[in-house]
Amino acid sequence: MKLHRYITCVVLLLAVCVSAQAVTRKQWKLNLREENEELREQLAELEADYNELLRQISVMDSVADGIFNSLESVSPDTVAIARAEPGRYSTMLERYRMFRPTIELVYPETAVKMTERARRLEALSQAVKVYHNVRKTMARRHTREELSAAVDSLSAHSQATGLTKAQRREVQKLAELGAAEWDAHDFMSEMMAEVLEQWKVIPGQKEASAALKEYILPTIATAYPGKKRFPSEYAYLNSVLDEFTGVLSDYEGNSGKLDDEEQFGLWIRAMIKKLY
Repeated sequence: MKLHRYITCVVLLLAVCVSAQAVTRKQWKLNLREENEELREQLAELEADYNELLRQISVMDSVADGIFNSLESVSPDTVAIARAEPGRYSTMLERYRMFRPTIELVYPETAVKMTERARRLEALSQAVKVYHNVRKTMARRHTREELSAAVDSLSAHSQATGLTKAQRREVQKLAELGAAEWDAHDFMSEMMAEVLEQWKVIPGQKEASAALKEYILPTIATAYPGKKRFPSEYAYLNSVLDEFTGVLSDYEGNSGKLDDEEQFGLWIRAMIKKLY
């Protein structure tokens, strides 16, 4: 009887152990499956991160190449400042400055080459900017103070490092012309006043031609040998001169301003006023 109980207990214990072992194996497989799934998800995330990194590197390569090629597309030594486009270099350099820290970190060797070229382009860009500012100032009605400020800024760049000797000469020439431009205002004002003083009125084509050929054009040629106009850089002054001489050249179309002494005086003084 005792033996029978013992055997029964053993059998029940074995059954429980087998059952427990089956449950443990099933749980182990389930856990293994879950671990494998987690590893696959992690691997997929790593692959996505890797692909994104490759994409970013590709984009960065493209950006760096674009900036370098852009800087390389300009030879600072051959640029004529008078013909240069003011906005071209500033846009190029702004893009370089934006990405410079990244380029220096990722492409140190390329960054060294870029730095020197950018330095020279920066000098060129600034010179072009102030050069064209002086040209624009002289192309519109302006004050003595406005032109003086523009010329002072230009003069400061006349010896800028990074510019070639030819470029410095360009800058210096315009700075000298700009510094003397206001004297031309006074010169033309005095010339117009002298026309009013000498003629007082222009009664006919003969007198108009005499004012032009016997006084105005010879006076300009005296100040600017061989010329009938001011230097081309004095665009606004030349536009006033063209208006003045144009009225005298077309007497029939402008007789109302010329053949009456009062109207002639008003016209001359209005022309002089345009100079200041």
